[in-house]
Amino acid sequence: MRNLKFRTVLFLCLVVMFSLSLTSVVSAHFGMVIPSDDMVSKDDSKKITLKVQFIHPMEGDYMDMAKPAQFGVLVQGKKIDLLNTLQERKINDCTTWETNYQIKRPGDYIFYVEPQPYWEPAEDCFIIHYTKVIVNA
Repeated sequence: MRNLKFRTVLFLCLVVMFSLSLTSVVSAHFGMVIPSDDMVSKDDSKKITLKVQFIHPMEGDYMDMAKPAQFGVLVQGKKIDLLNTLQERKINDCTTWETNYQIKRPGDYIFYVEPQPYWEPAEDCFIIHYTKVIVNA
């Protein structure tokens, strides 16, 4: 039920963003950390899947993503390095990353990623998209 609410809110946000973008075409790209569940209750499975992707969300186009420089979780004030748990995945011939994580106790789990720098020719510079997502348990 909660996952359905989250997806509904996410869909509505994307519709609003898309509507606003119709006034000007922007080719934005984002680093994303997508959990299989963003709120884990006592009756839910404590194992979540996290997808780490580089994408043009409005166009639905994936981009190749090199293995991140950092990937981990901050829980109860402690950083846990999860970089070596990432497994390479292919979506539309583009490299993405995925891992599973076992929630051990109640709390806020802040998953974060620091990707390798990405060269953006249009801006003539390297870009790093620092990304995080919070899973409540």
